[in-house]
Amino acid sequence: MAASPLCTPCFNGRIFSLLDCWRAHLWRWATDNCFAIRSTSLKGPARVYLGMGGRESGGRAESAENLGYVEMARTLERDLKSIAVDPPAILTVIQPDAQHTPSAWATRFETAIEFLYPKK
Repeated sequence: MAASPLCTPCFNGRIFSLLDCWRAHLWRWATDNCFAIRSTSLKGPARVYLGMGGRESGGRAESAENLGYVEMARTLERDLKSIAVDPPAILTVIQPDAQHTPSAWATRFETAIEFLYPKK
């Protein structure tokens, strides 16, 4: 399963360039690394953006699969907030009717960039 470039977590100093996780293998990467950061003296990112749709897998937002994706996002958000030393600023955006499409990603892109790279 290929990931879009916007899904790839990339460190830029202490900032994730963009963490817009939509696929399970990226959730696994993020939660594993969150645990590693929490368990050691490593310094994590300063800002993390999580963006997804409530209908990532299509179908109804109330389907078990879509509810599972939303719960994974909330779990990752809680895990990141639980980092004991210098937890990151986190913005989580879940668009209830959005699916896993480039047009949905585009609607969240500006918000993500503004949050991750605030004007100084």
